[in-house]
Amino acid sequence: RDKTLQSPMIVFSLGHLLATIRQERPFTIQLESLRLHSTGMLEIEEYLKRLEKYAATGIPSLSSLLKKLKLIKDNQSRHEEMKRNGMLDGVLSQMRSLVKIRKMESSDSKSIPIALDAAIEALRFGNLKLAIGYLKKLEPTLSDELKGWLKEAEGLSTLETIVPKLEGLVLAKLFKSE
Repeated sequence: RDKTLQSPMIVFSLGHLLATIRQERPFTIQLESLRLHSTGMLEIEEYLKRLEKYAATGIPSLSSLLKKLKLIKDNQSRHEEMKRNGMLDGVLSQMRSLVKIRKMESSDSKSIPIALDAAIEALRFGNLKLAIGYLKKLEPTLSDELKGWLKEAEGLSTLETIVPKLEGLVLAKLFKSE
């Protein structure tokens, strides 16, 4: 392969990969393209491996994560309100008569809404790591919906640490080849 073409192709592949990621789309093909054009560059390969698990689904943006978290909070608030209004009381009382319901060891029911509010506020200020931190502490007690959100948020966090390093490696390769 012509070495003079390798560096521009790496830059092009990285640009295409980042553009696809910013559009919140799956990026398996773009990841493989960058891998193909950076053959033999072990540092780049290391970062690409860390992005692989998100390639099939894509990575949401900070604003998408904020919208999704607000939606989850609204859904949980609605669910709590329905429970308070007694819609589930009949079903629960019937279940109680059939099965002994006991509380599982978990954080108290007020800590999740507090953590949700704190996480939403952190996201409003662009602090993804703080938002993740608030919910990570309660991970065993989170709903599947919140666990899914946490996984997506961790994907964006990984991306935010990897992109500057990848760009640095690609630029270094570009200038080295000139």
